Amino acid sequence: MLCKTDAMWFCGKCRIVMEQHAVTDIEIERRCKQIMENFEERITSLEKTVDNKCDEDRVNVIVREEIKNSNEDMVKMMVKEEVSKLEATRSITEESCNEEKVKAIITEEISKIQKPENTGDGESPNEEVYNTTNTQGRKETVTNVLEEINERKSRENNLIVFGILEKDEESKEEKDIADKENLNELFKDCKIQLDMENLKTVKMLGKFNKETLNRPILVKLPSVEPKITLFKNIHYIKANPKYTKVGVSNDLTQAEREQEKKLWDQARKQTEKEVFKSVNVDNFTVLPKLSCIYTNADQLFNKLPELIVRTRDDKPKIIGITEVKPKNNRYQPGISEYSLADVSDYKMFGKNLDNDTGRGLLLYIDKQLDASQVQMNAEFQENLFIKIKLNQSDQLLIGLIYRSPSNRSHDYINQLNMLTTEACSKGYSHILIMGDYNFPEINWGSWNSPGDSTESNEYKFLENLQENFLFQHVTRPTRWRGTNTPHTLDLILTNEEKMLSNLEYQSPLGKSDHCTMKFDFNCYTNIKSKPKIIKLFSRGNYIKIKEELDKINWIDLLQKDNDIDKNWRALLSIIQDMDKKNISQRKKGNKSAITQNNDPEVRKEYNKIRNQVKSRVNKLKWEYEKNLSEKAKENPKAIWSYIKSNTKTKEGIGDLHTDPEDTKTDKTEDKSTKAKILVDYFSSVFTNEPDGEVLTPNQVPVTNEMPKQKIKEEVVLKHLSALKIDKSPGMDKLHPRLLKEIAESITKPL
Repeated sequence: MLCKTDAMWFCGKCRIVMEQHAVTDIEIERRCKQIMENFEERITSLEKTVDNKCDEDRVNVIVREEIKNSNEDMVKMMVKEEVSKLEATRSITEESCNEEKVKAIITEEISKIQKPENTGDGESPNEEVYNTTNTQGRKETVTNVLEEINERKSRENNLIVFGILEKDEESKEEKDIADKENLNELFKDCKIQLDMENLKTVKMLGKFNKETLNRPILVKLPSVEPKITLFKNIHYIKANPKYTKVGVSNDLTQAEREQEKKLWDQARKQTEKEVFKSVNVDNFTVLPKLSCIYTNADQLFNKLPELIVRTRDDKPKIIGITEVKPKNNRYQPGISEYSLADVSDYKMFGKNLDNDTGRGLLLYIDKQLDASQVQMNAEFQENLFIKIKLNQSDQLLIGLIYRSPSNRSHDYINQLNMLTTEACSKGYSHILIMGDYNFPEINWGSWNSPGDSTESNEYKFLENLQENFLFQHVTRPTRWRGTNTPHTLDLILTNEEKMLSNLEYQSPLGKSDHCTMKFDFNCYTNIKSKPKIIKLFSRGNYIKIKEELDKINWIDLLQKDNDIDKNWRALLSIIQDMDKKNISQRKKGNKSAITQNNDPEVRKEYNKIRNQVKSRVNKLKWEYEKNLSEKAKENPKAIWSYIKSNTKTKEGIGDLHTDPEDTKTDKTEDKSTKAKILVDYFSSVFTNEPDGEVLTPNQVPVTNEMPKQKIKEEVVLKHLSALKIDKSPGMDKLHPRLLKEIAESITKPL
């Protein structure tokens, strides 16, 4: 059966399947053969390419030379192309279409692009590729340069005017007429005669807002001459009270604005490096920044000890606290109970602390700063504003705001926005506003409000900040509780971006769910005079002074041949040097801080020491008063000064008789009448000189000359011992107490 060729190994169906697979296998074999042939051809081609490979370095050199030689042709081609476009659009003048000018600009830009920056030594590794593949980039750069030239030319006669109130008119034509009248009045005040017809275009920039009505105005003038004259006469605007909020600037392109911003940033950085250092000027110190702390305490009274501990080391100049009062508590502490006397000497400003309105606001301002409260006209209640005098004419406005999250009415938000606008319109050079605004849905990374509605509270709040050109610096969540989503509720606003630095997010106070923010506010601040230094002559080491003076050889030091002034200056310098070394000093008004401690054992020990000190003080006081009374006849000034210092009511000048020579006349209480009576009395002793020339006295002949006076040591010692120690020092700055104590040691040199 195996020998038969027509034998069937499969059934009919299986045979059909077998034949199909057999055909497929033949096709696969044919394709594989074709693929192998193609691979053999490619390998042969690659071998030929390797054998005929050229020098790559030589090719790169040739390409650079060709590009360099073709630059001039490319410039001509691009100039013709750009000029033809400009002539077709008729959008520029003949001056800006000048081929030579355009050619020079393009050549300069190509020369900049053709040489890429090299960050290392030698040639850049990508220089050849850059030069061969960047032709399209060059062309795009040249096009941008031409567009920038045209845009600057089109804005050459434009002005931007800020601060002019616009009319709330329904008709656009009426608005345009009113704006042109305001501008025409502005030009007249600057001594510029310009008809309303010459104002080509007057356009308001930005979205219309009925609450502010102070959008910038774009003005297109017929030529550049009125614009130049306006800037020359700008001092007329600054001197006029009605233009206090009006400003004028050029209409800058986007590139110019970016360049100006970079220059301002560079200037600020340079200023921070060179100027932001503490500078001593006469009797005050100029500080470059103020350290600040802000937090939402959620009831401060029970967290006050922790706040004292936190601020004791740093001693911030400004501390702002919101939600000072508890939500439900019968006892309401007074503002004095929130004192931080252990930290520093602060002046406290509070709002709604002694009533049932709101949660209460509290600002601590260092007493070295000249601070006073500012009253706002807005209806928003939870606000507290303080102004601080800075260097020269600058002033800082500090605001503290709390917005209740339960009130989401549109009127409430409008009151908040009106308060912000009022604060920004007062003309302060520096503005710092801190507070809990309770807007959890605002994305501060992109400054976006939720949803697309333009009537939402969040959208109106963001729009108000942008209209007042305020910067918001808090970018992290400031409030979290349990498993709730953290939100950015507490905000810090300034009128310049660089005013705030070194912002730190610290842990909350106690169990509050709001973090504490610490930062520096950059400004120049005058700190008040340093405390006066007082010398304690009653504690001087006079024994040591005498010992030092007795060791000096006065005969060798004070030569008879020397001038008397020279010898006196030598003696004076020695005494003053002894004064500095042996007389102790202290600052006037310097008192040691008292630390509170609730530990019973510590309190018991404190009470014991306090009673001992009090008993000792009372004993010393009694001895001092006894000593004053015993020496009342010798030193009456001391006892009367002590009596006056302990008198609670200070009396002025009593009632005077209208006629001092007649005690029967009526007495007067009027201050001006008293002053006149005293002036007439004291001036009565003056000598009335006759009018005319002063008479020359007759010469008196000298018959007996005064003999030379010999001053003995006993006389000098007698005068020094008679000095009153309660008197003030003279021109030589030597106190009478010091001279009296060392009288025996300085008698001989004197």
